[in-house]
Amino acid sequence: MEHAHHKHHGHHKSMEKDFRNRFIVSLILTVPIILLSETIRGLLGINIKIPYGDFVSTFISTIIFFYGGYPFFKGFKDEMVKRSPGMMTLITLAITVAYVYSIAVVIGFKGSPFFYVVGTLDRNEVGNGSLTGFRKT
Repeated sequence: MEHAHHKHHGHHKSMEKDFRNRFIVSLILTVPIILLSETIRGLLGINIKIPYGDFVSTFISTIIFFYGGYPFFKGFKDEMVKRSPGMMTLITLAITVAYVYSIAVVIGFKGSPFFYVVGTLDRNEVGNGSLTGFRKT
């Protein structure tokens, strides 16, 4: 019984470290996305057009979407298998809609890309998991 508890604790620590690493990488990668966002620059009164900014944002957001989003995709799958949608389903849906919509805008559909939403949602939720989701109660 004691051995199983230690094994579970080790797994818990491993998950916490994984979430923390994903948070740090996503946080670092979110900064350029925010700076490249026309919407954010407009809110800040910065009217500089950055060449190929949408393509750079697409590339960086793709990394965040898959790397930072992995725990949510895994959780979404688990929730669907149990037929019990929850927070992982909600987060997966939110980041997927923002990502797919932004890709559609970059390839020519009308609108403004929301890559900054992918970065901030993903980073925020991964951060919440690493900071609060694995604390001992």
